[in-house]
Amino acid sequence: YAAAHGVSIEMAARELRYAWFEELRREGGFDAVAVAHNADDNAETLILNLLRGTGTRGLRGMGDRDGIVRPLLGTTRAEIRDWMGAHGCAWREDSTNADSTPKRNRIRNEVFPVFAKINPSFIRTLGDDMERIARVDDIADAWFRSVRDGLTTEDGAVRIPAVLALEHWEYALWRLLEGAGLSGPTFGKLVALLRRYKDEPRGTVTIGGKTFEGNGTVLTIEKELIICQ
Repeated sequence: YAAAHGVSIEMAARELRYAWFEELRREGGFDAVAVAHNADDNAETLILNLLRGTGTRGLRGMGDRDGIVRPLLGTTRAEIRDWMGAHGCAWREDSTNADSTPKRNRIRNEVFPVFAKINPSFIRTLGDDMERIARVDDIADAWFRSVRDGLTTEDGAVRIPAVLALEHWEYALWRLLEGAGLSGPTFGKLVALLRRYKDEPRGTVTIGGKTFEGNGTVLTIEKELIICQ
């Protein structure tokens, strides 16, 4: 599956696992499947997303979604271990957790111990930050939905003049193109070009014909339109 879909073993296992959960949910007629992600898992996800450059959406951390609930996100791994010890439950550790080759494990095994020395309550602190980021992201999302009409043509091309007229046009542009698979540096080059086009005297900056490659896509600027192919 990993080879066929061009993903890592970890990502392949995740996709297959959640597909199986959904199959079980539908077969059983259940509203949701509860998974055991905890506060430490959520903090690891935050750091991974920071390093990937996912934007504010990735900084919200994990949460409930259709068919999946995560009731333990407010509970740390240490609290779970302590509860199990107090109730006579044996703790089982996945042997692969000791392998720091995967990025998540490296953060857990090598980075988090350093964080704990700086702030012993850093898991709680990061959890509180994710809640605040989520609230800010909700506000930004509401703004974007209120201004998005007219920013694209019927076939999905981005109207550059309409976008540049907005106060927060860089955020709007990112939202419009987030499905194009642009890397952070590539999106930054597009923004820098459009910023010059907006700020410098008319006719001094040429944007027509410029192309930007995404993950399996190519963005081309034609007649003040950004076309994704």
